[in-house]
Amino acid sequence: DTFGLPFDILYPTSPHTIGNTVAVGVGGKQLRAKTNVMFAIAVPGSPTLKNDLEISVGMNNLVLSMVLFIALIENKVMNLPLKSMTNMNCLISMISTPILNESGQSMNQSLFFETLSLVAKKGDLGIKCNFCSSPDIQLLLSIFSTASSFINLSDAINGIFDVLVRLLKGDSVQTSIDRYLASAPYKCPSDA
Repeated sequence: DTFGLPFDILYPTSPHTIGNTVAVGVGGKQLRAKTNVMFAIAVPGSPTLKNDLEISVGMNNLVLSMVLFIALIENKVMNLPLKSMTNMNCLISMISTPILNESGQSMNQSLFFETLSLVAKKGDLGIKCNFCSSPDIQLLLSIFSTASSFINLSDAINGIFDVLVRLLKGDSVQTSIDRYLASAPYKCPSDA
């Protein structure tokens, strides 16, 4: 219930590209991810200090936008047997198989991100103590919550997103995609 506009899925932008834009955390409803972190400090001769913290990241107006280049093989798309529609390798084998060189890198990419962006308009970080036996940890958390109310975490969150986008568009991920595309037809029973 946090989805909003823009919301375009599998929108053709050219004969070989599909555009997707999704906005999450809109309409006053924040997208929030949480995790628990537990740690203990043991010092010989002293009681063990145990801490269970809940760390959450909230984002408003998170927009994912991408244009995906995909070279489909029309004959395979039109003639895919129904029994093969649940086999991921058969679905992937409908994409043109890249030619790989000796080192396993593609000479002709058939699936890649033309554009990819992930941006949050506003972000916040929350830390809550579920159980903390360390002295002064509550004081530390209250100092953090006071400081975080003055600090805009959007720049930090968007910086993390920029690193993620660079990784996804990078050579190592693309090489993994190309190798998977090259092997998929051999793993599809209907292609055998």
